[in-house]
Amino acid sequence: MSVGQCPIKAFVTSQQIADKVSLTGRGLSSAQIGEVAHFTIDAIQVLPVGGKPEVNLMYHDGFSVPVTLNQPRTEEPVWLASYTPPKASQGPLNLTVKW
Repeated sequence: MSVGQCPIKAFVTSQQIADKVSLTGRGLSSAQIGEVAHFTIDAIQVLPVGGKPEVNLMYHDGFSVPVTLNQPRTEEPVWLASYTPPKASQGPLNLTVKW
């Protein structure tokens, strides 16, 4: 069973970087319940980036989904995000990325 249009609304908060951060990957448009979904947060155009982004993924009922971030190359501000949706959703999940 898929999670309905999961997540298609994404907000990057920080006035200086919001239009320079790129979010890509299949996990932004689809995910399966109980299966790991992935997406990438690319802040290369923001250099220098101060620290790691804070990522929140939430259902409309307020239920939060844990998101794991890995940074394959510590010298590059690119993070691989993964999450596992635990339940179905009638609409998109809300994704917030902030520094």
